[in-house]
Amino acid sequence: MGPALREDEVRALGAEPPEPGDPRQVGPFVLLGVLGVGGMGRVYLGWSGGTLAAVKVIRPELADDPRFRRRFGRELEAVRRLDAAFTAPLLDAQADAARPWLATRYVPGIALEDAAGSGRPLPAEAVWRLAADVATALQGIHGAGIIHRDLKPSNVILAADGPKVIDFGVAHAAGLSQLTVTGQHVGTPSYMAPEQARTGQVGRASDVFSLGGLLMFAATGRPPFGTGSPTEVLFRVVHEPPDLSGLEQADPYLRALVERCLHKDPEQRPHAAEVAAAARERAAGTAWPDPLQERIEPRAALAAKASGGEPAALSGGETSVGEGDGLPCRAPVPAPAPRSRRRLVLAASLAAVCLAGGGIAAGLLVRHPETTAYTAAPVATHPSSPAVHAPSGAAHQGGAASSQTQPAADSGGWNPGSGGAAPATVPGPVAAQPAPAAPAPADPVPAQPGPSPAGSTAAPRNPASGCTYYSGTAITQYGDAGRNVVQVQCLLRSHGYSLGHYGVDGRFGPDTRTAVEQFQRAHHLTVDGIVGGDTWRALRA
Repeated sequence: MGPALREDEVRALGAEPPEPGDPRQVGPFVLLGVLGVGGMGRVYLGWSGGTLAAVKVIRPELADDPRFRRRFGRELEAVRRLDAAFTAPLLDAQADAARPWLATRYVPGIALEDAAGSGRPLPAEAVWRLAADVATALQGIHGAGIIHRDLKPSNVILAADGPKVIDFGVAHAAGLSQLTVTGQHVGTPSYMAPEQARTGQVGRASDVFSLGGLLMFAATGRPPFGTGSPTEVLFRVVHEPPDLSGLEQADPYLRALVERCLHKDPEQRPHAAEVAAAARERAAGTAWPDPLQERIEPRAALAAKASGGEPAALSGGETSVGEGDGLPCRAPVPAPAPRSRRRLVLAASLAAVCLAGGGIAAGLLVRHPETTAYTAAPVATHPSSPAVHAPSGAAHQGGAASSQTQPAADSGGWNPGSGGAAPATVPGPVAAQPAPAAPAPADPVPAQPGPSPAGSTAAPRNPASGCTYYSGTAITQYGDAGRNVVQVQCLLRSHGYSLGHYGVDGRFGPDTRTAVEQFQRAHHLTVDGIVGGDTWRALRA
């Protein structure tokens, strides 16, 4: 058993001492301090079994709303099944408790709001890394049938192994509760999509709009539609073009990408997959700036220390919240490999602590304003005309704001790093090109010979014989990462399919999905790019 965390160490992890009336325990989690207070409830720093967590306890008035409880339970079931890269996973939850609660893994890092604010914008190469990883997170979130609805700088945590998206999947429940009434919508004005501000309707394209605003903030330290009252900001979101000054100097290609994400028409925005693919080309090997990494490392070390023992709860009020076991806990999700030697050393140190203490805490929810309801009525258009028109003299970006949900992520798209000057008019999506026939030389799995010529007496080759990374049949799809993806990639290569430049890298990206679709088409399977039971069996045949 390790020593208890001191109060100054709890503060260093971003938490404040509890107030009278705060519980000392929620479910299996001992509460160490308060991380934040917002519209949905209070968020505590919790500890259980060597793992730190951000534990959100729902407000009593929301807990008393039957509509909220029903939606909250359904959203939790979706989030519990989510296994997306660059997200803080759900550890445990109890939707039927007297005060519903959920716990996500604590990520030791710095909120983007803090990292890029106060005149400290990130360099362009770090923004490209942020774009690639957050867009990858959105692919996984959307693939699970979840819309974030409130993606903003305070909901993205910059950790040593990459950014983590937090607070997804629960805002929808709040949107159907007494938290919102007629004319009000859940979200943050500076990052809310026009269709969300006008009608409250959201889709995948709404999250991409928020991503564009988030990237603008990361690169310049300010939101794209300025500051002011919620009504003023929402009017600009709906009627006026974003102020992208400063992005051209930082990176003209980044400006072009952000401009596409912030298009008024949801159908003209890129898919999250397009953003991830375009950004990854320019983000390869990028590490966080040293000043930012120096702020992250002490928090990571302190979180590792907390995983080595059983810290005592700070003094509080009632003893516990909730009854029963709640939802089952999930196994830890492996983090992506660090991107520089310095990060590799840090990762090795944390792994050593993990082995000695029974697991490292990951997952951070720092103090931040939570989702808030804002009145959208002043922004509403004339009831007889749903189209949104910019005021006279203002630049118009794409016509009527649509509330249509964006289609599933696509692997094609414009690559802002393809050379040449940034286009004055950003082109629309480009169809994905077929994967090249030749395998990538960097692929660690050697290509296997093709089928034997007619009449050959060679024994049939079993493609699975050299691929022993994963033996299950869990659904594996775009945005996933881990051993199951390595197994899919290995089997595809064994069948002679190209995985493009990155080869077998354990990440389900555009090239892997293209190869899966080609395999499915050749084997007369449903062509959806998703590796389910039938595709697993065919790959191993």
